[in-house]
Amino acid sequence: MLITLIMAILTLVVTSFVVFGIVFWHKGEHQHLARSFLVITLSAFLIFFVILIAFFITSFSQHYFK
Repeated sequence: MLITLIMAILTLVVTSFVVFGIVFWHKGEHQHLARSFLVITLSAFLIFFVILIAFFITSFSQHYFK
């Protein structure tokens, strides 16, 4: 339940960050800002994804290999 809530919030945050980045990119005056925005967002999402996968693997192994 908590994981689903965290996933929903993070998906919303990542989507809004990407939309902001694309909007800034198309305006043209803030391209370096948009690029750093997208890089930060993607790296944060990757880190979160790795943590989530590790959490699922540990909970799965604890559940099935007692």
